[in-house]
Amino acid sequence: MRSFSLLDKLIFRWIWKWAKRRHPMKGRRWVANKYFTLESGNAWRLKGIHWKLIWFSDIKRRKYLWRIGSMSPMNPELQEMWIKKINFT
Repeated sequence: MRSFSLLDKLIFRWIWKWAKRRHPMKGRRWVANKYFTLESGNAWRLKGIHWKLIWFSDIKRRKYLWRIGSMSPMNPELQEMWIKKINFT
């Protein structure tokens, strides 16, 4: 997850530089109020009307479930085992 947060920081820096370059005569607060919002705690998020920027750190990590040979999830005899594998949380 550390690599995801590093990617988020890098993307934030690129967006911040773009916003500052777009409005060179405006201050940092003006740029922050125009393009960013405090969402989900203290994280600055790029704001939009019809879209939302998804951060890498928002992605939940899931384990990959291997399908082994003839152990199909559709087999009624193995259904209980697959339910346990899917609900591993």
